[in-house]
Amino acid sequence: MKNKCSIDPREPETAPLDVEGNAQIVECTAKAAAVHHLLACYDRIDDALQIVESQCGASKQRRRRQRPLVRTLRHVQGTLLRIMETLHIRPMELQDRVDFRLHEPVGVLHTQRVEDEGRIVDVVRRGFVNTNGVVRSQQVVVLKFVPRHDQR
Repeated sequence: MKNKCSIDPREPETAPLDVEGNAQIVECTAKAAAVHHLLACYDRIDDALQIVESQCGASKQRRRRQRPLVRTLRHVQGTLLRIMETLHIRPMELQDRVDFRLHEPVGVLHTQRVEDEGRIVDVVRRGFVNTNGVVRSQQVVVLKFVPRHDQR
C-alpha cells in the first residue's frame, strides 16, 4: 500500500491518522521531523542574511567585506532548498494579494485607499507547499482599508 503521509512540520512528533502500519508511521513521523528542522534552518539563514544586509546598509566597503559570508549563507540556503525539493517541497510563489488558504497575516498596516485592501506589503516568513497543498503558511503583513475621518 502506498504511504499517504501528509507532512505537518509544526508537529513532527504526531503521526498522521491516515497511515496504516507502524513502519509507515515511523517513516512519516521522521519525514515530518526532518522537514521541521529543514524549515527552521532555512529561517535562521534567512534571518542571518537580513542581519548582515541591514548592518552593511549602503556602505559599499562593508558589503564588499561581507560578500564571502553572504555567498556562503546563500549557498547553504540553496542547498536546503534542493534537499526540500527532493521531498517535493518548494517555496510559495510571492503574491500581491492575501489568500487566507496560503497566508497567515501577522501584521496589518492601515491604508486610506480602498483598492489597497488585502495587498501584501511584506513577507515575514516564507511559506512552503508540496503536491498535497500548504506545508507552512506564508506569514505576511497586509494592508487594511480604514477611511479617513472626513470620509465617514
